[in-house]
Amino acid sequence: MLSVEIAVKEALLARGESHFTDQEFPPNDRSLFMDPDNPPSKLQVVSEWMRPTDIVKEKHLGNHQCLFSGVANSSDVSRDGWVIVGF
Repeated sequence: MLSVEIAVKEALLARGESHFTDQEFPPNDRSLFMDPDNPPSKLQVVSEWMRPTDIVKEKHLGNHQCLFSGVANSSDVSRDGWVIVGF
């Protein structure tokens, strides 16, 4: 484990937290919309913010976490594929 990763984990534990949350991109509508109190209805697609481990548990995937199943090809990523860089 990298020393920076250890330092972050120790700081989280000291604050009584178990997961890192980016304060500049928190898991709420403020991160998605310019006006989070009045988001465009066609863009209201997030019903719940989840961490990857929570998605795996909900979908009953065991410990198998993957971005693509089977062989990935160029059609698996839409024009909005830039989101993948966040993974």
